[in-house]
Amino acid sequence: MQHLRGAASPAVAAMASLSLLLTAAPAGAGDHGNYAFCPPARTTSASHLSWSHHKLAPGVTLGSTTMRGDRGKVEVRVLRIDLAQRGVSVAPLHGALSSGRVLTSLAANRKLVAATNGMYFNLAYGAPKVPFISHRRPMVLTDRPQRVAGIGVNHRAQDGDVWLSGSVRSGDAIARLTAVNEPEVRQGLSVYTGAWGRRHIPLPSGAKSREIRHGRIHSGVGRHRVTPHGGRLLVARGAAAIRWLRSLGRDVPVTMRLHVGTDAPVAFEQAYGVGTHTVSRADQINTGLYCSHHEYYAARTGIAWSRSHSTLMLVTAVSPRGPDHYGLDENQMSALLVKLRAAGAYALDGGYSTGMVARLHHRHHHGLTLIAGHHHRQRQIPVGVGVFYRR
Repeated sequence: MQHLRGAASPAVAAMASLSLLLTAAPAGAGDHGNYAFCPPARTTSASHLSWSHHKLAPGVTLGSTTMRGDRGKVEVRVLRIDLAQRGVSVAPLHGALSSGRVLTSLAANRKLVAATNGMYFNLAYGAPKVPFISHRRPMVLTDRPQRVAGIGVNHRAQDGDVWLSGSVRSGDAIARLTAVNEPEVRQGLSVYTGAWGRRHIPLPSGAKSREIRHGRIHSGVGRHRVTPHGGRLLVARGAAAIRWLRSLGRDVPVTMRLHVGTDAPVAFEQAYGVGTHTVSRADQINTGLYCSHHEYYAARTGIAWSRSHSTLMLVTAVSPRGPDHYGLDENQMSALLVKLRAAGAYALDGGYSTGMVARLHHRHHHGLTLIAGHHHRQRQIPVGVGVFYRR
């Protein structure tokens, strides 16, 4: 195959056959030092793919197909969720954010009909390194605007920037919070809640912390690294933040405000930090996406939605040959999602984290079946996206 440098034009992208998708090396393969290299997206009518469809519940369907090319095959799975269907809901799956579990464990709920992996995370601490919002609450967030995709309080899919609008107050002393449950402690004041879990927080050299229990300062200034049961851990990094933390008396009451700011049309009920913007407009394939010699993984998980924002799509693409140099690059994922009629789409965490489970009623006594993943091996992840149906 001829290596093209720079972004492929939409006209060139639209001419090639979807059956040739696998002939292109994934982003990051080949010349690892060339940041400009990007293989072109290739697409044509989706009729070239043979799809099978399985109804998992009213309003929830699973589509499956196999894409074939010179580099082997890629198994594509598409969950379509009608957010307007009565009884259907989508919700994040997680335990303690710093204690990962495999997807089949996260999804062990008899009301759940399907699930995928959820978001990018810090390998050292196992906690999400991108924004995460659950039940309108900031689970992982900083005061710096970051892009998310999810579901708004109007039960429609949407995307937008989110940021932490938070403060901590004790008497007349008030300070701004810069982060909640971040796996890398930022400058200023951060807070770690019970959602973090019992694992040590990544307290850097020079940072100080104090325990908060029952709404009061419980400890002196020190190097506390575990969130107390039923409480929070307040962490200061930087001279000004440490001075403010030292100024608080022992056993004084503390109030904390944690609010999610957003530029989205409505507030987010749930949201997941995202990667590449694979589809930014209906009927338009994005090209020249995410070209870096650090990008070796070709297994993909994506989140997408219809023009009406009432149909959510969760998509996985995995090669049986492995999640690294076999599969789809982000350009090819964009082409696939456009042909699935996505009006907007983003990448979620991929590689060895890529996974999907579904409740296929004809198998395993109505239990969950792992239908996407590398040779049925699962990586521990902090967050999944679950699809539920309740009569």
